[in-house]
Amino acid sequence: MSVDRGTDPAGGGGQLVRRRHAATSPLEPDWLVQRFIVRDVRAALAGVSGRILDVGCGGRPYESLVEPGSRYFGLDAQPTASSRPDAWGSAARLPIAEGSVDAVLCTQVLEHVPDPEAVVREIARVLRPGGRLILTAPQTWCLHEAPHDYFRFTRYGLESICRAAGLSADVIRPQGGFGSGLGISVVMLLGNAARRLLGRAAASAPTPAVSPRTPPADWRRALWPLRAPMALVNLFFALLDALPQQGEFAVNHLVVATRGHATGESHRP
Repeated sequence: MSVDRGTDPAGGGGQLVRRRHAATSPLEPDWLVQRFIVRDVRAALAGVSGRILDVGCGGRPYESLVEPGSRYFGLDAQPTASSRPDAWGSAARLPIAEGSVDAVLCTQVLEHVPDPEAVVREIARVLRPGGRLILTAPQTWCLHEAPHDYFRFTRYGLESICRAAGLSADVIRPQGGFGSGLGISVVMLLGNAARRLLGRAAASAPTPAVSPRTPPADWRRALWPLRAPMALVNLFFALLDALPQQGEFAVNHLVVATRGHATGESHRP
């Protein structure tokens, strides 16, 4: 896999809080959807070997799920304290040789790029024939990482984007239902309120109320005192996902697509 380590970082805005591990717990604010992402990414990576590129790798949370003996390579667009890429680069102009990658992992990135079709085309370009794309993207989520939060995706939109790039969407799976969506909205609402309170406290205090390394926008830290009751809230809303829903209220989607297949079955719930 040929990489240009000198490529300039792409766009992006603000210091992003990047996930560092694949473990999930009801104590985490985004557990209601992250539990599905980890489960499905682990299953999709099972049996995948060779050169694996993680586009928008952040803190490399899924590196531990890669098969032993494979070569994991992380690429990210914007330097942050919590990002640990092997190289910086634009997802729309990947500094990777054509057909040199066996699999691409791209989780919760597509909504933050102004041209998601271009990104998926680039991913298709660097995949070898028969190579696999493992993608996750939200259908329902609050505004985040503003102003670089551009899109939400239905299963049909993701399938269309993959098809236009020459990829066959073999699996499209909803992640989280009505309960998860409602629960995530409640948690985000509380997180935003805590963030605003921290910001006001920092602005009014004679000395900084929070460490410079803990920006008020870090809502995970802001919600730390509420983690025990949050776990109960998360578990309650998780139970609502047991209701039959047929995917209409999906919070997120997983796509597993391959390059070079003329047709593919879209697995519906």
